[in-house]
Amino acid sequence: MTLDETKQGQEINITHIADAHNRQMLLRMGICEGTKIMCENKIRKGPVIIKNKRNTIAIGYNLAKNIYCKEI
Repeated sequence: MTLDETKQGQEINITHIADAHNRQMLLRMGICEGTKIMCENKIRKGPVIIKNKRNTIAIGYNLAKNIYCKEI
């Protein structure tokens, strides 16, 4: 599943980030393959708000479609 398909409150593990540019951008925010995060909120066809340790980050819808994950 991709990040845009997650549900609010769901804990997930990032398995693959499709694009090298996106992978590099997310790495700067502390998100890489193998990172465990939680979906705090999701706006339909909008950003996905995730919690990574102590950080809360909004991931845009188009970027969220390129982040593959699985439920923990």
